Amino acid sequence: MIVRKIKKYIWATLISMFAFSACNTQSGRIEDISIIPVWYGDSCLYIDSKDDISFNGLYPAVSIFREDFALVQMPGRDARIGFIDNSGEFVLPAVYKQATIFREGFAFVVRPDEAPCAINQKGELKFTLRNAESVETYHDGMALYSIRENGKRRYGYVDKRGESVIEPAFADATSFSQGKAAVKDAKGKWGFIDKSGNAVIECRFDEATSFNDRNVALVKENKLWGVINKNGEYEIEPQFAMMRNDGKWFQIKSEGFWGWCDSDGKIVIPARYEKAFGFFNSDRAPVLIGDKWAYIDRKGTVVIKPQFDRSLPFVGNLAAVWVGDYIGFINKDGRYEINPQYNGISRDYEANAAWGGTSYDRVTTEKKR
Repeated sequence: MIVRKIKKYIWATLISMFAFSACNTQSGRIEDISIIPVWYGDSCLYIDSKDDISFNGLYPAVSIFREDFALVQMPGRDARIGFIDNSGEFVLPAVYKQATIFREGFAFVVRPDEAPCAINQKGELKFTLRNAESVETYHDGMALYSIRENGKRRYGYVDKRGESVIEPAFADATSFSQGKAAVKDAKGKWGFIDKSGNAVIECRFDEATSFNDRNVALVKENKLWGVINKNGEYEIEPQFAMMRNDGKWFQIKSEGFWGWCDSDGKIVIPARYEKAFGFFNSDRAPVLIGDKWAYIDRKGTVVIKPQFDRSLPFVGNLAAVWVGDYIGFINKDGRYEINPQYNGISRDYEANAAWGGTSYDRVTTEKKR
């Protein structure tokens, strides 16, 4: 019973994280995952789409593969982190207290009692951010970092040499995307800067997200969300309680329910679902109907009937589903390709499926101050 409650808490946490994080999705969702990390008992298995085991290990936490590396955490009190290749062999030893995934050829790692540092794929130390409180993975050649001065956190950006090219002067910020980053000024308003730190869209929004691969961004003004273009002009006027990027469409929340609109703001699927995840590149999306999850097509028609206790969006041709406490994978016809038999799946896989993100994009300092 305790285990069941913990798992329900984790799922509720994922849903709430999605509600916040999906707005900030970077253009980095992996659609082709050849081996999936799942758990059977205490053993982590990397399985393929036919349920064949590529390799396994006693790892309590792992990532999916990015740039040919996967992050794995060792068991025990030390819980050190290293990196493996797609044969399951360690290529960088498990010596780190914290680590991010590799992105743009670099990962940020933290050793015991030390500040965050950047390493390349050979494990070579490139630089250390001695005064940083936190740092996130590279996007557009820039890494978002924070410092704390006089009890206040401020955000800036470093390049791949470790040079602070945009000094930490912002109350909050997002990673760069499409050459711009959303930043929050001292008055609590959001706008956008370019890679030189120059303001390109004035700070006038209550909230803002990164620009997506269609070069539009979600912004909140007067308690409602809309969509702006690269010039800061509204493509969709603020009118929704919440919005999420979803490939060529947007998920929208109205009167407590989720639906979808197109890039012009036209409603394509009415807001009638209490909970829902995105389509992304698929023609299927998971929605909650009653107390079970189902899948709808882009016309809003139920094509896989309500039957799952939890569901994730399709990644490629497979979607992870829960039946009770067990996880399996279905195809787009709703048939099992991998029967429900696993008792865990990587949080990183869930993050990629749910909002195109990762669970390992940020580290914080271990350095004593």
